[in-house]
Amino acid sequence: MGVMNNSGSNSGAAAKAAPVGVGSVLEEELARLRAAREKVQRMSLELQRELALARQVRAEVEKYRRDTQAKVRSEVQLMALQVRLATQKETAELKRKATEEIQKMLSDIRLLRVAAQEELETQRKYTDVSRIYALSQNGFAQVGPDASGRKETVGV
Repeated sequence: MGVMNNSGSNSGAAAKAAPVGVGSVLEEELARLRAAREKVQRMSLELQRELALARQVRAEVEKYRRDTQAKVRSEVQLMALQVRLATQKETAELKRKATEEIQKMLSDIRLLRVAAQEELETQRKYTDVSRIYALSQNGFAQVGPDASGRKETVGV
């Protein structure tokens, strides 16, 4: 091996005096280091590609998540709207049926009222007829008008 000076390099004379095998060992070591450097560079490039791919996948996953959330939100809103419309339709149908039933009941009540009034009028007529008949049967006689202009009836 050669002698090194303070700067860390071989002196010219020492390099000439170095055995032939040392240079080939250094060249082999240099070739091995270059191969290792190339391997590290290839690995670094592969890792960078993997990192870029991972970032791309992550971005796609994030986009998918946002799209899915938007789709779900949209579907929920659509379902809520459909439920609201179905509820309104059902409510309107119930109101319509209730209104029809109420109108029918009111019509029935009117008919019953008219029938009751007619019955009441008939009962009044029967009462009047019964009163007249009772008066004529009991021997009541009509005396004539009194001083006030009213007719006076006298019972027997």
